[in-house]
Amino acid sequence: MSPPQGTRTRSGPAAGTRRLREELRDARDRFIASDPGWSRMRLGIRALEVASVPALTVNWGGSETVSAEDYLAYAGSLLGVEPTITYGEGAYHPLWPDITKMHKVLGHCEVPWQDGFRRMLEAKVPGRLT
Repeated sequence: MSPPQGTRTRSGPAAGTRRLREELRDARDRFIASDPGWSRMRLGIRALEVASVPALTVNWGGSETVSAEDYLAYAGSLLGVEPTITYGEGAYHPLWPDITKMHKVLGHCEVPWQDGFRRMLEAKVPGRLT
């Protein structure tokens, strides 16, 4: 069945993206109203809001640069173990993503990396943190 003459219809990937954005904004607004701690989800919600066709690509990383050695040492201290790091020829070299575009599009992270690691470990291995 065709729409009445003169009626504009929207279809295709862009229309789906617009509908998704509207649904996400509605969900976000409901979530904010029900949970004062909503900010921990803000960056992920923002990423979905700026989704587009074609895809917008940004480097996904934290706002703070942290080496693998630093985050392993921190995780080990929380778990009461000392990580052993072995370097080999096949090891990956450090990758420091350029997060300039991420900051422009999504904003800065609001959770320091140490808090994020602590939360992750509390969720993954409850009761193990020292």
